[in-house]
Amino acid sequence: MRSLALISVASAFFASALATALPDLDNLPALTGFAPLNITMISDEGSLEKRQPGGVNLCRDINWANCGYAKQPFNLCIQLDSPWWHSISAIGPDQYNAIVAYEDYNCGSSARLAIFNPGYPNLVPAGWNDRIGSFRVLQISGPTCVLLYGTAWKKEATGDLVLKALKAGFRGIDTAAQPRHYNETLVGAGIKEAISKGIIQTKFTPVSGQDLHNMPYDPKAPLDEQVHASVASSLAHFIFEDPANAYIDSLVLHSPPSDHFSDLLKVWKALETYVPHRIRQLGISNTDLHVVSRLCNSPDVGVRPAVVQNRFYPATRWETDLRAYCRIQRIAFQTFWTLSGNPELLRSAPVQKLAESATISAPVALYALVLGLEGTTILDGTKSEAHMAEDLRVTEVVDGFAQSEGGRASWVACLDEFKALIGEAE
Repeated sequence: MRSLALISVASAFFASALATALPDLDNLPALTGFAPLNITMISDEGSLEKRQPGGVNLCRDINWANCGYAKQPFNLCIQLDSPWWHSISAIGPDQYNAIVAYEDYNCGSSARLAIFNPGYPNLVPAGWNDRIGSFRVLQISGPTCVLLYGTAWKKEATGDLVLKALKAGFRGIDTAAQPRHYNETLVGAGIKEAISKGIIQTKFTPVSGQDLHNMPYDPKAPLDEQVHASVASSLAHFIFEDPANAYIDSLVLHSPPSDHFSDLLKVWKALETYVPHRIRQLGISNTDLHVVSRLCNSPDVGVRPAVVQNRFYPATRWETDLRAYCRIQRIAFQTFWTLSGNPELLRSAPVQKLAESATISAPVALYALVLGLEGTTILDGTKSEAHMAEDLRVTEVVDGFAQSEGGRASWVACLDEFKALIGEAE
């Protein structure tokens, strides 16, 4: 049997720290030239989920409407002409790209805006609606992390297992500022030598999920102060060089604090104070489509969610509606309980067919098909070194077998059957 540690279901925040640098607007690399915009208009909103090096979505209306998709070379000044000159109302780079937008035509104005994935669905609050005259695209990080290693309930073995996972090839680590179920200190020790190549994902857990005798903040403090104390604690665990340069790439509210949107908004506004320098982006977990939609559209939200992390299992219909919305809104969807919550899917025909045709195990085949749904990443908490290495073969399936002449037809057939099985609309 595979030993799989499930992600904690306690209400929490989590954060991931990528080993990349926030572009310094005062010390950008020299431009390598100038080029016109090379853009293709988008007729299908779902095609917004591109994720390509140099990829940018530009829209002439707010909320990703009337859009085009441009794949531009890095560090060229892209000069905008009609109908895009000073007519952009929403803009977003693909993951691992950043945009620096300028008001003038030659990327030379002092008025500049740094933009990170998923971008701005509405440039009005930022004061940049219909102001962009040129832009450049920068690459800000390495390859996509499709699997995150989960460290819940690993106890004294945490550090050793983290090191083994990184050696096996994982580039994502999930932990929590919750001593009751995680050992964040040992996670930090396990990744110390590999921090420049890894992704760290940690959580803030409210009082209800904590050991009252061992917690990273004062349980009597107001909620926003608990958030600030937990973020500071997590940053301290993952500082290996200059503390002044410490930051969190993505901090995600693991569940709404109550049924009242006003409470969620209070927490969200506290988190927004860290963006973009101490925290690059925000997200939410253990939630539903209604809450995500409100966060995307509320005039009181200045930083929209970039990540949603939810269970992937039959009780929620595998979140088909929420995932569809996330694809349209360019929000990354992280799945957990992917194996343990789906014993029937593991035994299903499309999973078994893909496992046989690609010569892989059923768990890897299921992972591959979940990634084939697009816009998804997966939390994986196995304790077995053999399964760590085996699970990482999923990239061979998605990037190799599925695109090969001999495997493409089998992949498409299995993926279509898998989508039908979980009720995924085409």
